[in-house]
Amino acid sequence: MRIAIVHYHLSPGGVTTIIRAACRGLSTAGVRHVVLCGNAPAEDLPARLVPDLAYLRTSARPAESLLEEMRDAAEEALGGPPDVWHFHNHSLGKNILMPRVVSLLAEAGDRLVLQLHDLVEDGRPGNHPLVAEQPWLYPLSPRVLYAFINGADHRRFLSAGMPEENTILLPNPIPGAAATLPAPKEKPPLILYPTRAIRRKNLGELLLLSMFAPEDTRFAITRAPEDPAARAIYDHWKWLAEEMELPVQFEVVDRTTPDGESDASYASWIEASSHFITTSVAEGFGMIFPEAAALGKPVIGRELETHPRSGGSPIYQNILVPGEWMPPGALRRHLSRHLGETHRLYSRTLAPEDTDAAMAALLHDGHVDFGNLPETLQREVLMRLRDDASLRPIIGEKPPDEWMRDALAQPPAPYTGQGIPDGEYDRELISCYASLSGRPAGGVGHVDPERVLDAYLSPENFHFLRTSIAKIRAVIFDIYGTLLIAPPGAVRHDPAFDPVLREILSAAGHDLGDSPTTVLHAAVHRHHAASGHAHPEIDLAQVWQEVLGTTEDVTDLITAVENAWHPCEPMPRARETLLRLSAEGVTLGVLSNAQANTLPALDGTLGAVTPLLAPELTVLSYQHGIAKPSPELFQLLARRLEARGISPAETLFVGNDPRQDILPAQAAGFRTALFAGHPGSIRPGECTPDLTLRSLSEIPSATSSF
Repeated sequence: MRIAIVHYHLSPGGVTTIIRAACRGLSTAGVRHVVLCGNAPAEDLPARLVPDLAYLRTSARPAESLLEEMRDAAEEALGGPPDVWHFHNHSLGKNILMPRVVSLLAEAGDRLVLQLHDLVEDGRPGNHPLVAEQPWLYPLSPRVLYAFINGADHRRFLSAGMPEENTILLPNPIPGAAATLPAPKEKPPLILYPTRAIRRKNLGELLLLSMFAPEDTRFAITRAPEDPAARAIYDHWKWLAEEMELPVQFEVVDRTTPDGESDASYASWIEASSHFITTSVAEGFGMIFPEAAALGKPVIGRELETHPRSGGSPIYQNILVPGEWMPPGALRRHLSRHLGETHRLYSRTLAPEDTDAAMAALLHDGHVDFGNLPETLQREVLMRLRDDASLRPIIGEKPPDEWMRDALAQPPAPYTGQGIPDGEYDRELISCYASLSGRPAGGVGHVDPERVLDAYLSPENFHFLRTSIAKIRAVIFDIYGTLLIAPPGAVRHDPAFDPVLREILSAAGHDLGDSPTTVLHAAVHRHHAASGHAHPEIDLAQVWQEVLGTTEDVTDLITAVENAWHPCEPMPRARETLLRLSAEGVTLGVLSNAQANTLPALDGTLGAVTPLLAPELTVLSYQHGIAKPSPELFQLLARRLEARGISPAETLFVGNDPRQDILPAQAAGFRTALFAGHPGSIRPGECTPDLTLRSLSEIPSATSSF
């Protein structure tokens, strides 16, 4: 028997773990096999690279051409054509050619195992456009067998019309039970979340648990997400953990050591950890449970619907918080917005009764599950818990500090979830392949993809952390007049300020005569004239050093002068808006006519918000010697956004000046919002923005209308 296993990649993760287990079993049984992948071929696997099997959103290449290349690669590796093709997640919407390749194989009478563990219908609406027009997504013939790793997905496909004889349950392989790592030394608990922390991993809940852990307990997350949109949410949780002084370390592998003694490798963190934790709300394979048992590590955290446990380690089904802990009506507003956007992405119309049904499913006697809240409401709950020590959520009918204490006291337990031992998994897999050998070729039909989508899109299955991230993926702000209330900041001859400036200079040991503003203004004019640019900008530190005839650091002097000459106040709702956007996974930045003192002033006025801003998207005029409305600054911003995978069309630029903000931002392709919410900030000029804002707090909900 010759087997060809096909997946998009062999990067570290659950699918690669399962493929590795399959290859190990096939090798032991003497079955010839090859793994075809698009990238990241693992050295320890018999892999062949077929580049167009990688994630592929567009292609002029026909599926027939890719299939021919796959056949050639498989035959060369196996010494003949495969007896069975084993595809992982062919319908996920990651590769536009993959569903048609599978359909062509089915039509040709090839034997197929189609293993489904991540599904486009299950909280991945952003992938749906790649498969929406492919009626052959789920082919049926006597020689096509669908392998499900859990009963929930199996039941939904049966309800959508898939014949039972075309299905098999193929649960996770459970690694051997003998611990392969030494037990950690007797130290305070180190609780490891071995995961790449994408959105569904539910980091807000990890932060909540860390608030109630025994003193000196540490939490660590192994890896950051790679997707820029997921990274924005991750960065928000990093910021909030630091802001709240929580004992959580982020992306520790290959960056820091667990104990100051060993190295920073994944293996060292595994060895040093006392416990594993998962707060994930959805998993493909859910391998953390059997892997923890194999390593002799207790695992604590959230149970998964698709990977239920029958006992053993301390696992909860929800963390209940009172609905009254959130602003009135906020939960329903978020639900309506997310449900509407999800249905739109799936090309469906949201019925009012669907919102009612989903809302009813969220409520538990006036409480809601913390893990099924959008990030912005999770943050609200965390801040409330921080500010009122008397408040307690409920975990398994216990207060969280008691639950954490009891959970950490329990020893490792054998794996009791859905799964089968390694050896039995090998036999089951080979039996699955063999069962296809006796099946005759037959006509090819298809399960209706719309019925499958219906099974997953029912309101009772809704989960906030499995919805699509906002279409507006980045919001870039002007600072003065938008985030900060401030008088005009230009350096000018200002007789009224001269006495104040003389006093500040005298206190610093300097003297620029009766009118220091005149001296400063003249120096600025010289720098502007020398620049040769239509929109020149100075570096205020250089100008001050020039007029004072010094090379010393003038940061403190500039801060004192600017605080007196151009004092700032927070724009109403500015901090709240930044926090909410960050919590919802929106990438944040600023582009402003500003100086080196601006970011400290922003933090001093709004309170430590600059960590929410992506450093490369913090574009200040003094850094570049040019000022708004220069198109060069906006083009620079566009290039830096595109390096993050974010287009100008997915970016909202917010400013208060039609000529300096809105018009050049539109010329660079950005969506625009004119802020007209403060009488002192409105600037003259004609423009037609996408939005006109009376309050910054309108931005999060307004972006959903794009």
